[in-house]
Amino acid sequence: MVAGPVDQVVHGAVHPLPVPGHRGVHVAGAVQERQVALLPLVRGDGHELQQRSARVLPAEQAAALATAGLTVRAVLATAGIRAGERVLVVGATGGVGTTLVPLLAAAHATVVATATEHDADLLRTLGAAEIIGYDERDYPAGVDAAFNLTLPSDRLTGVARAVRPGGRLLTITYPVPQQDRIARDDVDLRFVLDMEGTLGGMREVADLAAGGALRPTTGDSPSASTGGPLRATIGRRYTLDEGAQACVDFERRHTTGKLVVVM
Repeated sequence: MVAGPVDQVVHGAVHPLPVPGHRGVHVAGAVQERQVALLPLVRGDGHELQQRSARVLPAEQAAALATAGLTVRAVLATAGIRAGERVLVVGATGGVGTTLVPLLAAAHATVVATATEHDADLLRTLGAAEIIGYDERDYPAGVDAAFNLTLPSDRLTGVARAVRPGGRLLTITYPVPQQDRIARDDVDLRFVLDMEGTLGGMREVADLAAGGALRPTTGDSPSASTGGPLRATIGRRYTLDEGAQACVDFERRHTTGKLVVVM
C-alpha cells in the first residue's frame, strides 16, 4: 500500500473520511482471503499491473506504479522526447520525478533536475546529468522541454523562461495552466491529466514495467525509445502499524520517491 497525495486530500478538509475510514488506495499483492468489502480493490488497477508483470515486479513496485506509472506514461507520450534534447525536471525527487528521470535518461536526453544536496546522489544514480537547486534563478536557459511536477500551474513563469522558443512545457499540477500566465506565447504549454487512459492505461504501464518500449502516440512526433524498464523509487517502507505515520511523514517531511506500507 502506498501513502501519497490522495491520502493527503482525504485526510484534510477537501474530502474528509468518516471515522473509521481507510487510507491507501494504491495496493497490490496476493489475496489470501476474499471479503466483499475488498473486492473493488482486488479488481483495481494496481492488481492488474501486478498480475501482468508478476514475473518482474514485487508487489510494492506494482502498488507504487499505479499512479506514478500512469502519469509518467502520459507525460512521455505527450512530450515526444528526442535523443540529444536537454530537459529540465522540476520536482524530480517525488514519486513521479524519480520514475520519470531514468526513462528520460534512457531516451538519451540530458536531464537537469531540481533537488537538495541530500538527494543529489540519488538523482545522479537515476540518470540526471546535472543537479540544481529549487531557486528558479538556478534554472538553465534554452532547454528543449521542461517538466513541472510540483509547482502550482499558475506559478510557472520561471520554468517557462528556461524553455527555448518553440520548446515544450508540460505540467501535471492544478490549477489548469493558462498560456497568458506564463508570459510566453512561443512555448508549447501542455497540461497532462489523462484520466480516461487515452494515452495508455495500466496495460501499457505494465508493458513498460516489463521492459517494453514506449509506443508513440498518433499526431505527435515519435518519442525516443525508453530503453529500460519502468521502476518506482521506494523512499521509505513502513509496517502496517506505522501506516498513520507514513501519511504524517508525507504531509510534513521532505520525502523522496514513494512511501510504501508493507502488509
